[in-house]
This record gives sequence, structure tokens and C-alpha cells, in this order.
Amino acid sequence: MLAKLTEENARLKCQITADSTLWQIAHQDPLTTLWNRRYADLRLAEEISRARREGGYRFSMVLIDVDDLKRVNDQNGHAAGDEALRWVAAFLREGLRGHDLCCRIGGDEFLLILPASGEQECADLVARIRRRFRDPASANGATITVSIGTASFPTQGTTVETLLGVADDGMYADKRRRDPAHPARVRRPSDRPPLAARHPEPSGTGVEPLDGPMAAISGRPPNPAG
Repeated sequence: MLAKLTEENARLKCQITADSTLWQIAHQDPLTTLWNRRYADLRLAEEISRARREGGYRFSMVLIDVDDLKRVNDQNGHAAGDEALRWVAAFLREGLRGHDLCCRIGGDEFLLILPASGEQECADLVARIRRRFRDPASANGATITVSIGTASFPTQGTTVETLLGVADDGMYADKRRRDPAHPARVRRPSDRPPLAARHPEPSGTGVEPLDGPMAAISGRPPNPAG
């Protein structure tokens, strides 16, 4: 009997490890090791639910776009573009608190989710990011700049779609301030599709709820490079 119990425990441990690994793969961006768009969707929904349960709860988001990534790819090759994205990912992750999240939600787009942070905390973080990017910033010889937009719950929106719209508009306004020739992109927040619709993934990939096998993981995915 003891041998059978030991064998069953070992089998269950292997299954839990396998499930956790699969969950990690499904929610992690392979290029940057950041959380991906699917995980961002889950966490934003969780933040909204928490805010509706807890009166006075606040959270913020920061939308970041890498400027002229196509130019980096064209001039230096796609390997240089990939290196630039990895560099930006590491750069952004360094300045976050342990429970903040840094996600890559599109080819050149990143989203920071800041739990329990209002407009001032969000503005302070963005100021730190901008100060660091004013220093010489390059990856494999390519100068990197970014455009940034922010939104805070509940002062600037009470739904994911509205908050993303506010952050998106702010990001494009930031881009145009530095490059007046950049095409304007202004739409009402209500016209914005959900994050999942803006960055669709192949069909047939299921999403587990946050009480799945990786529910206890920290706010940052593991970094294979250490």
C-alpha cells in the first residue's frame, strides 16, 4: 500500500510540474521572457474585479511603443530588432516593484500593469523611465526611443477597453510631440476593441483561469539569462 501511495504521489507531482510548465509557456513571450498578451488580459480582468470588490482600490497601466522598430530591422536586420526588443524588456523590468507586471502585447508594444497605484505613482514611474531613456540608450548600436501613454482606474476609466483607449491615445500623442510628421491616430475610447481583439493569437489555444497551476507565481516570469 505504501509503495502504491508513493508511486501515486510521484505521478501527481510530475503532472503538476508538467501542467505548470505548459501554463508558463502559454502565458510567456518566448522572445523577451515577459508575460504575453494572454496573461495581460487575465490580469487586467482580475484588477477590474478587485477594484469592484474593494472600494477605493486603484491601479494603473503604462502602454509603451518602441519607435521605428521597422527602421532598426531594415538597417540592421531582424536579429538586431529582436535584440532591441529584449533590451527594452530588460530595461523596463529593472525599474518595477515585485508585484508590477511587464508584458509584451504586440510586436513592438509593451504594457506595464501597476496594481495598487494611482496617477501619481504611475507618473513617478514614467518619469523614471523617461529619465533613463534620456541617457544614451542603444542595443547593438541601434538607438532606442519609446512613446508612452498611461491610464489609471478609476479616474480615467472603469473598464479595460476605456483605460487602454486612454493609454493608447496618450502614447500616440507622445509620439506626435516628438515627431510631428507621424500620422495622427485619434479614436474615441469606446471605439477601441479589447486587448485580445487588438492582438489576436492563433485559434485553438485555451486559457486557464488565474486559479490554475501557476496562480502562485510572482509578478515576473523567470529570466533564463538570470
